[in-house]
Amino acid sequence: MYARRICALTLILIASTFLYAEGKDSIRSKHTFWDSGIGKVLKFCDNLLYRWENDGIDTTYIQVPKHDRMIYLGAYSYYQQHDMQFPGQTSANLVSVDMHNVNTELELGIDWRGLVIELPIPITDRHSQSYGLSTTGSVWGAGIRYKSISDIDGKIEKGENTPDILPIGRGQLDLKTFYLEGYYVFNHKRFSLAAGLFGDMIQKKSAGGIFLMGNYYQSRLGCNNLLNYSRDTFRNNKVSIGVGFGYNLALLDGSLCIHASITPMASLLNRVTHKHYGEPIEQNNQYYDCVELGRNSDFTFNFLGRFGISYSINENVLLNFYAYYRQHLFDASTGLHIGNREGDFQFNIGYRF
Repeated sequence: MYARRICALTLILIASTFLYAEGKDSIRSKHTFWDSGIGKVLKFCDNLLYRWENDGIDTTYIQVPKHDRMIYLGAYSYYQQHDMQFPGQTSANLVSVDMHNVNTELELGIDWRGLVIELPIPITDRHSQSYGLSTTGSVWGAGIRYKSISDIDGKIEKGENTPDILPIGRGQLDLKTFYLEGYYVFNHKRFSLAAGLFGDMIQKKSAGGIFLMGNYYQSRLGCNNLLNYSRDTFRNNKVSIGVGFGYNLALLDGSLCIHASITPMASLLNRVTHKHYGEPIEQNNQYYDCVELGRNSDFTFNFLGRFGISYSINENVLLNFYAYYRQHLFDASTGLHIGNREGDFQFNIGYRF
């Protein structure tokens, strides 16, 4: 059922994309769906968004590809680590829960003039899913990513000096993460994040730039029969803002672009909530409610690092690789610490039209 839904949605998106291209480029048809009614409104909004994202660029440095719509297939792998540490009440002076997971899937991407949707095609199991939606321009851009991971490997440590280390069985941990982020590039006339990371633009000459980035990040860790109750969930919400720097090295007259950027971000809001379900676990009643020890974090820095390579074989075929590293921390003086670190790696083969 899951595969059928993905296939159906994919076919609809592909058909819609080709319909738009045909309606725009065909000289045989005098009237198309895009010339009146809802189609005309959608086309107007698309052109308006496109102008906002790419207004005022210096075409000696940045150019829009001749074919600005693309379909691509990507091999996507991501590493996820989530750890939580808090004081114990009686027999355990310190309790630490640590989980880590590596997932691999294929992704199908539809790129409509910088507006991108990415759909997962699992190739190993059904224990992880990742969805992406973004709009990328030289002036500004925004993106959403949702991940759901279950059956995670992990361990729990009880005690501080000589801790008891116990493995966590499959099915006892699950993690969901969501982020919404946006950027504004100050030197957008000559430097394009979209060119360096996604190949949506062409960086003709090397250039660097400073950009402003805002980020909302949420993680939810679920523990089954592990802590105080049958199920405990810990939700961490944070809002961060930072200033980053990136550089695009343009080679082969823009056919090859190598990108690197770094963005430290300060947390403006960083809060944890705890919910529990079911019956309490008697043998674990030595634990404090760790969230009551500190719902709000002290000041923390988060971090985002990115590296990308885009190579245009010709006007139609694009090879693209990018890697992300994210670090989101929660640190309360009462002893509650949460760390979420993730690395994303993706290789795409795209066809522009």
